[in-house]
Amino acid sequence: MKVSYSRLKGVLLNVACLLPLCVGYAGVESQNLRNSIAKGLPLIERAAAASLRERACYTCHNGAAAAIAMNAAFKVGFQIDRQVMNDVLARSHSSMARHMRNAQRGGRVPGQSDEVAWVTVSFDQLGWEKDVLSTGMAAFLSDYKSEQDYWQFTGKRLPTVGGAFTSTYIALAGIERYGDGAVASRERVARAHDWLKNNQSFDTEDQVYRLRSLSLFGDEEAAEFEALKLLSSQRSDGGWAQLPQMDSDAYATSTTLSVLVDSEFLKPEEHWYQRGLSYLLDTQKADGSWQVTKRARVVQPHYESGYPGGEDQFISVVAASWAIYSMVKALPSEGVG
Repeated sequence: MKVSYSRLKGVLLNVACLLPLCVGYAGVESQNLRNSIAKGLPLIERAAAASLRERACYTCHNGAAAAIAMNAAFKVGFQIDRQVMNDVLARSHSSMARHMRNAQRGGRVPGQSDEVAWVTVSFDQLGWEKDVLSTGMAAFLSDYKSEQDYWQFTGKRLPTVGGAFTSTYIALAGIERYGDGAVASRERVARAHDWLKNNQSFDTEDQVYRLRSLSLFGDEEAAEFEALKLLSSQRSDGGWAQLPQMDSDAYATSTTLSVLVDSEFLKPEEHWYQRGLSYLLDTQKADGSWQVTKRARVVQPHYESGYPGGEDQFISVVAASWAIYSMVKALPSEGVG
């Protein structure tokens, strides 16, 4: 028997309101969200510009994440640094053109499937239409380690890199957006769907990207219960944690809010979403930044991107980007910065 998701969500809300979590809770003011975005966005843009200067490669944390935040803010009327946006797009294009030529000659792509997939995210966010390069990138993703039913980066830079659910979602999204519908591609995608249905998530990052993937397939029942798992793990402070033994942080909270609203399992005015937004407002620093403690081991020499947080700045700028995205989702489309 299929269990009603809306009924289960209602039960969760009733349980929450038996606790001192929603007593007298009034939600957040739109102007407070706008003020937060206006403070946070320039720091993300500065970090993206610095990354382009400091690194020859495309960077997911200061490339794709920045594109997501900037595009979302722009759509509701905020002023953005168009030069930074154009430079991110130019770097994305040049990196991929070089990598695809190398791959055709049998060479390796340094960032594996993840780098290619995150660039398709940037392309999509920045309005890049399907062309020879983007279609070739989708074909690369389809062919990448095609003996596997999923995608996964070799190596761990947790939480953003190394999880199979994260890599699988971004690859599927790239194929969906820019693929040519080839038979081999459709077969790989179908196997990935089976893998998603038969493998369970274990932490917040897994849950976020398994839900994104299941929603991409329109797998409503499985997606509903993944969403329910996320809803049930919201903390008393309104946030979410990356792992059960960790405290809430802006990365887990913002990525969770974003997937729940994108997948249409929450509306921004609902209790859980409003509490999550309050958590993000409360944890934003006076300078407009958020700080999330780094978990990834050191892979490359550190550089200063201009984003506060020292060694924590790269995961923090990804968290900030998703925080701005989730705040934008709660604003009316005619909102202005």
